[in-house]
Amino acid sequence: MRASTVVERDEFWALIEEARITADGDAHEQVELLVDRLRRLSPAEIRFFSRQWDLVTHEGHIWDLVGAAYVLDGYVSDDHFDYFRPWLMMHGRDVWEAAVADVENLADAPLRFVNGWPQLEDALYMDVRAYGEATGRGEDAFYEDMTEDDREEHRRLALAPLRGVPLPETDEECARCWPRLWARYAARPERLAFIQRLEEAVNPHQPTW
Repeated sequence: MRASTVVERDEFWALIEEARITADGDAHEQVELLVDRLRRLSPAEIRFFSRQWDLVTHEGHIWDLVGAAYVLDGYVSDDHFDYFRPWLMMHGRDVWEAAVADVENLADAPLRFVNGWPQLEDALYMDVRAYGEATGRGEDAFYEDMTEDDREEHRRLALAPLRGVPLPETDEECARCWPRLWARYAARPERLAFIQRLEEAVNPHQPTW
């Protein structure tokens, strides 16, 4: 992989797009295809992919995407948001960058839910799995071989505050903020059923936002 920043980002997205097309809408298969592709690279190239993943994820560390996760899911917490962004990234560059620019663009995007949900936790560990396979030392190798600069950069991005205006406090405000997204997804059957289960729970888990 070459040094130019633009080319680096192009290559990162090309790997995701290749797996997306081959998987034909199966998100878990897309993850497995990416792991298989990454494990054939050198350890340094896998780390390059990992760093690009962190940087792109950070671009989506914005309150508007938290709102989109809530509109699509019916609930959002820090873990839910961590699983939402990989799910969205795996749709490819066009969908991701359009959503980061304006989450209302998701109302027109060809979104593919995973068993009814906008989450893909498996995608968080593709680099770790591939690195372990490429080195033959197991998944701990990814963390063992991290430099202090790697660790510091990862911490900096992971702990950065969300950018933008905080999530609205009511559904009415969400509908006003993102009218097209709300109109398309707020009444998703899975979303409504999940909200009902939360309301019926004796001790519902409260969002952390």
